[in-house]
Amino acid sequence: MKTETILRDLETVKERLAAEAGDDSRRFLDQMDAWLEQHPHAGAMINSPEELQARLRSRGTSEPVPPPCPALSGSRSDHCRNTSHTRFNFPRKNG
Repeated sequence: MKTETILRDLETVKERLAAEAGDDSRRFLDQMDAWLEQHPHAGAMINSPEELQARLRSRGTSEPVPPPCPALSGSRSDHCRNTSHTRFNFPRKNG
């Protein structure tokens, strides 16, 4: 089942991140903060539900709809793993 594969992948990532932080959640959050400072978000930031609603209302007339991710139209490919459009883009370790 596809859901099981996704959950297995999530568990693997969770275990890797925990190991990198020595199973210390404070250390993990500090590492995440440092990563965010080194890799600032280039797009628009939305800080509240009201901002999101206002942006969605104005978007209907001013912004074109972005093209859908090809990986969402069928089976999962390497597309999402090899592009920068994912929510969290942590550097991959070789190996």
